[in-house]
Amino acid sequence: MLKNILLSFLLFFCSITTSLCAEIIILHTNDMHCDLDNGVGLSSVSWLKQKYANKNLPVILVDAGDAVQGGLLGSLTNGQAVVRLMNLAEYDFAIPGNHEFDYGMEQFKLLNEQLNCHYYSANITKAGKLILHPYKIFDFDGRKIAFIGVTTPNSLKSVNPKSFADVKNPRKIVYGFKEGKKGKKLYNSVQLAVNKAIKDGANKVVLVAHFGNNDENWNVRKLIKHLHNIDAVIDGHSHVNYIEQFPDMNGKSVIVSQTGCRLQTLGKLVISDDGVITADKIDNILGKDLNVKNKLDYETNFLMTGLQKVLGHCDFDLCTDNPTTGKRMVRNAETNLGDFVTDAFRNLTGADIAIINGGALRSALHKGDISCKDVLNVLPFDNPIYVANVTGKQLAEILEYSVRIYPEETGSFLQVSGISFDVNSNQSSGVIEDAKGFLKIKGNKRRVSNIYIGGNKLVMKKIYTIAGPSFLLKNCGDGYSMFRKLDFVKKMPVLDRDAVQKYLSEFLSGKVPDLYKKYNGQERIKII
Repeated sequence: MLKNILLSFLLFFCSITTSLCAEIIILHTNDMHCDLDNGVGLSSVSWLKQKYANKNLPVILVDAGDAVQGGLLGSLTNGQAVVRLMNLAEYDFAIPGNHEFDYGMEQFKLLNEQLNCHYYSANITKAGKLILHPYKIFDFDGRKIAFIGVTTPNSLKSVNPKSFADVKNPRKIVYGFKEGKKGKKLYNSVQLAVNKAIKDGANKVVLVAHFGNNDENWNVRKLIKHLHNIDAVIDGHSHVNYIEQFPDMNGKSVIVSQTGCRLQTLGKLVISDDGVITADKIDNILGKDLNVKNKLDYETNFLMTGLQKVLGHCDFDLCTDNPTTGKRMVRNAETNLGDFVTDAFRNLTGADIAIINGGALRSALHKGDISCKDVLNVLPFDNPIYVANVTGKQLAEILEYSVRIYPEETGSFLQVSGISFDVNSNQSSGVIEDAKGFLKIKGNKRRVSNIYIGGNKLVMKKIYTIAGPSFLLKNCGDGYSMFRKLDFVKKMPVLDRDAVQKYLSEFLSGKVPDLYKKYNGQERIKII
C-alpha cells in the first residue's frame, strides 16, 4: 500500500515539474524567408510550443537564420515585421543567417535589439572582436542545455559587401566571420564557446549553425569534424530537409537536423531524461495560435495596399524552376525569367550588356496578370541599377567566374542580356577563391568561349557598357571582386524591380511577348 502511494506521488510530481523525469523538447526552424504562413505555418508552430508548455514540459523554440528577408513582409519593413511575429511566437534562441544582414549592419543591430531573445553567434566580429554573445544556457532544474550560434563566412560574398564595410570607407571591410586560413580561426572560436559553456555548467551542447552542406569550404559536415563535445546540431542555409549523423573530431556521431525552407517542416529534437537525443520532423500541425495568425494577417494586409496594381499579363510562366522536373535552374542555367529581367535592365539603361545574379531572383512570375506585388516577390532586395564600363577581358573573367562550378548551383550564376556564349562543362575552371570567397584566376583554363556582344564577337581590348544591380556592380557581391576596378558611368534613379515594372507596363504595353515563352530562355548561354 505504502509502495503504491509513493509511486503515485512520484508520477504526480514528475507530471507537474520540469525535473529529470521530463523530456526536453527543442522545436526549430530555419530559412523561413518571411514566408510565415507557408508549410506548417508560424501560428501553428507557436500553438504547438504552447501546447507543450501547458503540459509543463520544458520546450525551447530556436531559429537557425534567414528569417527576415526573401519576401514582402521583410523587404517592405526591413525585417521588422518578421521580428515582431517571432516575438509573438516566443522564440527563445536565434542566430543570424547571411540574409539577416541584407538591410545593412545598422539595421541588423536594430533587429537584434527588437528581437526579444536576441541573436547569438560565436564567429561574427568587428575589428576581430565578437559583436554578439556566442551562447546561451537554459537551466531546467539542474539540466543545463547550451545553445551556441555560428554563421557561415560565405556571408561575406552572398551579402552586399557594403553591409560589412566601414561607414566612412566603403572599400574597407571591418566585419568578419573568423574565416581565417582554412577555417582554423572559425573552428577555434566555436570550440572556445563550447568549452566556456561546459565550464559554465552545460550538460548538453547544441550547435545552431547557418552553414548548410552545399559549399566545399564552409559546410556543416566539415564544421563538426573540427569540433568536439557537441551533442547535436540544428542547421540552416542549404534549404535541405534532412536528419543525418556526422562524426566529430573524435569520431563521435553527432545528430544534425535541417528543416528545408519556408516552414516546409518543423524540426523537433528531444533530449530524454537519460540524455539520449533523438530528432524528428513535423509536417502537419492542426492547431493555430490566433494571436500570431491575426497579427500575421494584419501585417500582410497592411503591406498589400497599393501592391495589387496590375502591370500587365503573361500567357505562360516566367520560371526560376524547371517546369518538367520541378528542380531549381535559375542558379545554374539560363531561364526565361532571367532573360526578361536583364532585358528590362538593358532597355532602361541602353547598355550593351545587362546581368543579374541568379540568387537575386527569388520567385517566378506565373501565368496570368502580373501585379506590383508579383514583381516585388521576384526582386525584393532594393538594389539600384548601375551602369559601368568594362573591357572585353574583364567581361570574359566575369563570365568565367559565373560558371566556375557548373553544373553545381551558385547564387552568383549570371542571367544575361545582350550577350551569348558557350560553356564547356568538361573543361575544369581556372577560377579559385580566397578565404573571403573573392575571385582569382590562375593559368589559361577557360570554360567560356564564343562570346558575342550584340551579334559581334567579343574584342578583349574594347570597352563595353554593362548594367546590373548595385549588389554586383557597386558592392562586388557574390565574390565578383573584379567589379572593384570598373569605371562607373551612372547610377540609375530606379531600383531593379522598378526597371522590370517599367519594361512590362510601358515598353511592352502590358503584354509579355512569346519570345520569352521557352522556360530555358533564348540560348544566350549554351552548355556544351
